[in-house]
Amino acid sequence: FAKAEQLRQKLLVEAPKAVREIVRSGELIEEKKTAAMNPGKIRPWADLFNQFTNSEAMAFYFALKEFAVKPNQPVFQQGSCDNRLYLIGSGNLKLKYFDSDTRKNVSITTLRRGDIAGVETFFTLTNHTTTLIAVEESTISYLDKAAYQKILAENHAIESKLLKFCDSKQIKYEQPCPESMSRRAHKRYKANLNGDVQRFDQNGGLGEEI
Repeated sequence: FAKAEQLRQKLLVEAPKAVREIVRSGELIEEKKTAAMNPGKIRPWADLFNQFTNSEAMAFYFALKEFAVKPNQPVFQQGSCDNRLYLIGSGNLKLKYFDSDTRKNVSITTLRRGDIAGVETFFTLTNHTTTLIAVEESTISYLDKAAYQKILAENHAIESKLLKFCDSKQIKYEQPCPESMSRRAHKRYKANLNGDVQRFDQNGGLGEEI
């Protein structure tokens, strides 16, 4: 599909007056993409895909990559940093964290088909505060940040829909968690700060102060 899109872009540059062929080539690519989408792969995240338009669904679907993990194989580890959003397709995985106060690994929850992980590190510049490890052989689809930014360029509405979906998938803890979980390398301190917020207008000029 990437090659087909490249050829279509070449046609746009070299034969811009061939409107019928340009339009038809776009329709043909879209038809083939729709036919190539596996309903079984979409089903675990039907709540997300049902929000998308056809073009958004195709862009998101083909941006996903899939891999398999073996039992006891970590997907990501506490303290590491990556830019992937993980969507669990099958299997059983444990989300844990190492408590530096008790020097023990604490199980937070079990992730299964239809669950997601890596939301915090995907949308913000931070490291993982948990470890995700497979209990049994599992399949995972992931969206990396570079691919995400690329599809947003033509499908802006995906962002709000994806954020809403991720918010609906907040972690449900298996057991009561301590008020302060020691999951970070450095201790956090409360601070009181004041700040000013100022809008910019569409031309880049300063607007009203909030």
